[in-house]
Amino acid sequence: MPSDIQSTTQSFLADEHELESYQAISPCAPLAVIAGLASPLALIHPLLWTVPLSGILVAWIGIKQVSSDTGYTGRRALLLGLALSLFFASFPPVRYLTIQWMLSRQAKQIAADWIELLRLGDLQQAHQWTIMPEKRAGKDASLAKFYESSASSLADLNRLQARQDVKRFREELTEHTVHLRIERILKDGHTYQVILDCQPQSASGSPITPAIIRLSIRREKQRGSGEKFWRLLVVDQR
Repeated sequence: MPSDIQSTTQSFLADEHELESYQAISPCAPLAVIAGLASPLALIHPLLWTVPLSGILVAWIGIKQVSSDTGYTGRRALLLGLALSLFFASFPPVRYLTIQWMLSRQAKQIAADWIELLRLGDLQQAHQWTIMPEKRAGKDASLAKFYESSASSLADLNRLQARQDVKRFREELTEHTVHLRIERILKDGHTYQVILDCQPQSASGSPITPAIIRLSIRREKQRGSGEKFWRLLVVDQR
């Protein structure tokens, strides 16, 4: 065979082999990357959490395609899109659980401090937790003088003292410990509300069912300054 014909034949066979070895990019690959890059939208609104979830689904389908003998490629792009989607899909629930844990911890500490004030008989200081910051006594102010000069605050304090559930609860504090249980956590705009049941229990750990009060501990924003503050309310369970 002449050399020029042989070289042409070899060139043709090489091109044919290259065509046979060519693999098309999976159509899921660019979609997975786009969904992954758009996944930060999930941080804006809970409904947009569907974006990273879609990215995970598309990437999974694409990886199945390239893993089987379908002639598709694009594994790196699919893995990139999958990684981005997984990261931003996990961020909202992790953030939610972290906030819930922090609120529960802070609310339980506030409730424990407030209960200790009741145990010590410092009802004036306990009452301060139940009113808005702008209506509370100053840091170094005398609480006795504060209630003498504020008829509305004094009346509110007397109502707290007169509550039968609070009286019964204070009586139980002299002999028993208190178990705090988170009932639920609510959110209304920028306000979080943690509902706790305060259950006195005996030395053996058994609850004393009749003597229980429910607290609503709210984290709110102060008007004007926007500073966050905590406020505690005793919830009427009747």
